[in-house]
Amino acid sequence: MSTIDQPKLSNLGGSFECSNNLYNGVWELGTRAVTAACVDAGSQPATWDITSEGAYIRGQRPATSYKGSSFSSYTLTFETKIARGGTGWAMADSGYAGSFQFLLVSDLPVANQFINVNKTLTPPNTLIISHGWGNLVNQTTLSIYILDTISLGLDVHEDVWHTITTQLAPSGHLIVELNSTQIANLTLADYASIGHFSTTGSFGFGPNQDQAAYYRNAMVTDSKGTLLYNSTLTSEDVLAEYGVASNPSTVCMDGAKRDRLVWLGDFFHTARIATTAVGRWDYVQDTIKYLLGWQSIVNGQLPIDPPLSQTPQTNYTSLGLEDYQTLGMLAYTGQTQRWMVEIYMLILQSGHFQRSGDLAFVEDTWPAMKKLATFLLSNVNTTTGLATFASAFLGPGSGTSSSGLLAQSFRELAVVADAVNDTAAAAEYRQTAMAVSAGINKLLFNPALGIYGIDQTTLTDFSVAGLAFAITSGEYQHAIVPPFHSETQPNLLRHLTNPN
Repeated sequence: MSTIDQPKLSNLGGSFECSNNLYNGVWELGTRAVTAACVDAGSQPATWDITSEGAYIRGQRPATSYKGSSFSSYTLTFETKIARGGTGWAMADSGYAGSFQFLLVSDLPVANQFINVNKTLTPPNTLIISHGWGNLVNQTTLSIYILDTISLGLDVHEDVWHTITTQLAPSGHLIVELNSTQIANLTLADYASIGHFSTTGSFGFGPNQDQAAYYRNAMVTDSKGTLLYNSTLTSEDVLAEYGVASNPSTVCMDGAKRDRLVWLGDFFHTARIATTAVGRWDYVQDTIKYLLGWQSIVNGQLPIDPPLSQTPQTNYTSLGLEDYQTLGMLAYTGQTQRWMVEIYMLILQSGHFQRSGDLAFVEDTWPAMKKLATFLLSNVNTTTGLATFASAFLGPGSGTSSSGLLAQSFRELAVVADAVNDTAAAAEYRQTAMAVSAGINKLLFNPALGIYGIDQTTLTDFSVAGLAFAITSGEYQHAIVPPFHSETQPNLLRHLTNPN
């Protein structure tokens, strides 16, 4: 059953029609996809069921408790009852650096197994230990390493309670016990070829795909036996703690079936399309407020992917990808008017303020956005004028895409500063935008090819993102050679309406 509204495309508010049916189809598909990625508060159900027996969890990547983020070299003990296939848990979760993940596979009774169960990947009566971000299968940019698959030599029955104890020992050993019997003892130094394994980070629970299990009576102690955590996992409170509750806010995610994370950088394009196609300005405002609720109290950064259903915690550390900070800023600011009459402007237009003219919203959020701006100012090289991002998604941290984003964000932010009569900030942001633009024109343009290079070391190649933000950030002195002849392109625009 769908957890989102599925209105007819003709009722979404915005529309697009041109002479090319392929482009019309792209509009319809993209509109539907973005609409499905924006959800109303309370519309997404919790992914755990809390029962009197404990938390009933269906196959998913282990969800971790925010309360254990600082735990190090600790022991986790809990009880679990396999409903189907196996039971899983994680320890030392350090975000995208990965975690230790454990999967205890049952004896897979025929009467309770799916016909497509993968007994090669998950053999019956085994303990599988892995490290990485995913579960057991690698994603394109998120590697997972199977450390060991241990045949237990005993039957792991379903529908009975088992006690599991897992120790990350200060000695560098990883020890697992099942019902007081040791079933694994790994020396982490033996896996040095994979990399360094941190023993710091939170713990969590979740079985593998097509599996389901109950969990109760979770307890964590440190290396001295001091109790750090204790929960029966029978209270609804744990849903928010582990980030698996129903969503408290109306937000836009990166996709309807990708994950339960509110991605900051991807909101850049979602903010444009959702308002243009649907006219739901609350999607944008509420998402911005949600992101600001997680803002770092240290340096003003916004988290790149706060969870959909967890309340903000001051120890949340999913930062980095500084170009996501600028993309988030652009979702807020905007560079064109709300009314759009050309498809070109539809593509370029990004931010909320200059589209909606909602001054009250801007005044309410301006102090927080200034903190983010201060962080971005610290990422400008005062000698070259280029960005100095430590990490970036769209290209090198000092390249055309990163620097173009900086120039555009400060140019647009200056307009917002004008609106709230912050003249000093407006002047500083405009000066910074001009300095970054000058740096890009001086150091990143290749006159022989007529392009902006990827970065200073790669001037003979270009990226789509780099050229795009070289165009949209404005004030560039050089013309960019287009990769096509405009006269051969079909007329993209016939009708574009936005009743809002």
